Amino acid sequence: PFEEITRHICGSKYPTLNLVYPYIQTLKNKFAPKSENSESYEAWITLIYGSEDSDTSNNSSISSDNEADIPSAGNRQQWQYVHRKLEDSNSVEYLSPVNCSGLLERARAAIFLSIDELWNSSNIIGLKASILDPQALKLLPFATTQEQKETEAQVRAELLLFENQMNISSSAKIERSIVPISKDSQDSLSAEL
Repeated sequence: PFEEITRHICGSKYPTLNLVYPYIQTLKNKFAPKSENSESYEAWITLIYGSEDSDTSNNSSISSDNEADIPSAGNRQQWQYVHRKLEDSNSVEYLSPVNCSGLLERARAAIFLSIDELWNSSNIIGLKASILDPQALKLLPFATTQEQKETEAQVRAELLLFENQMNISSSAKIERSIVPISKDSQDSLSAEL
């Protein structure tokens, strides 16, 4: 889904706000926990962040004042040794295999939880931009029905206010712009036409 969205957005000089919210919701739906696979939001939080029992033990070790618990970045000789090892580009070092079981599930859970945390509440300006764009209307189900109704009502109210302001200001401008034309001005206009 990232490639598809990236291709669509990069077709323009800059991504417009009206497309951002529908695309974020598309990503959120693609990575959401599937009930048919027995996945749940709570299970994913536990998968990524661990259980609450392990959090209490981690907090106690973090809050200790013993500086021996804090790992150091090493001394200068260690860094120079590592640097010399990296400079030897003719040697190949094979790393031991890593257990990758459940890696894709953890990645999917992390992506979903990040999107859910960062884009959980819709911005009213983004919703307005999406509602006013005819191309985004087919993508509009990203917002809840309540958000759609509230945004539409707010857009209608702002449009009515704008129309009232335009009617008042345009009528005032018209009255100010009506200036009697002198005979000399009429003759010069006729000559130019």
